[in-house]
Amino acid sequence: MAGEVGQKSGIGLRQSYARVGKFALIKHQRYAHAKQSKRANRALKRLRTMLGAVIRDITRKLAGQPELPRSSPCRWLARRVRDQRQRERGRKVYSLHAPEVECIGKGRPTSL
Repeated sequence: MAGEVGQKSGIGLRQSYARVGKFALIKHQRYAHAKQSKRANRALKRLRTMLGAVIRDITRKLAGQPELPRSSPCRWLARRVRDQRQRERGRKVYSLHAPEVECIGKGRPTSL
């Protein structure tokens, strides 16, 4: 997600984590399905760390090039995904391809 912003604007990333991130996500899902929560949380933390590294790399590269746009919806979405936590109140991102989707929470409207 954040790597796409860098590719579209012609920024060369230090490391994209495309291959490693894919396997880390598979590991997290496998651990979570097997109810190995400590391992799943460790894999999730690794994913958040990789996403943070890519976001910081893009931010540093954009600071050096004033002709490129500073803010974009993809960067906001990437930051929101990295910072959100389970059971946290307020707006969460449930889907990257449709960020407007909200949790219905057993039919009750969400309160902010």
